Amino acid sequence: MVSPGRIGIAYRSGDRGDRTDFFGTTIEVEAPWETDTAAGTDPAGFPEDQRVSGMAGIQIAARHPVWQYVSPDGIFDNTLVAGFEVGIPSNTPIQRDVELVPQIFDLLRVGNHFGFQLHVGYSTLIGSDPTNQKTLEYAGDFSYSIDSSIVRLPNELIAIVPIIEIAGERALNNWDESDNLSGVLGVRFNLAPMGRVAPRLGIGYVLPIDQQARKNFHWGVITSLVFDL
Repeated sequence: MVSPGRIGIAYRSGDRGDRTDFFGTTIEVEAPWETDTAAGTDPAGFPEDQRVSGMAGIQIAARHPVWQYVSPDGIFDNTLVAGFEVGIPSNTPIQRDVELVPQIFDLLRVGNHFGFQLHVGYSTLIGSDPTNQKTLEYAGDFSYSIDSSIVRLPNELIAIVPIIEIAGERALNNWDESDNLSGVLGVRFNLAPMGRVAPRLGIGYVLPIDQQARKNFHWGVITSLVFDL
């Protein structure tokens, strides 16, 4: 299941109400926790939902803008970002493999609050069974940054960012042609920086959209703690 932590909840246009994230390389460390609920049976053979929880691996990502256009009035800001992510396995049922993901993002900011992001990644799992499973990851999401210009927030909280996301994973090898499409309804809390570290908390409700995804799970919850360095 694609989680908002994995596909870029931590890197959105309009995150902080400015454009500082678009200049220079961003290093990000994320610790997501995932709970999936799927159909199953109890020992007597009666239907019973099965839940699997665990950390989805520590994810370390580097991202750098490669192109940017800003309209003369500053209302539209579109940035192309290249990235690379390494997933360190947590040895939980959620993730047992090393994951390598080169990525590309297109980030659009409209005004000071609205953002839209497109994301494509090429994931390779090392140590998986079958080995070297390759997957195309893709997603599109809308976000809206609620900051102190809209509502009074405590000094420790820079912004509250509701997110709507559609994300997919398409298998590319090992005779696997599955394509899972999921939706995410989430919110992120951008906290005040601690020195050079900017922490963010995220939580999302994940639901299957297509038939393949419904075979894998009924619903899920993903939480994440992200640090920008």
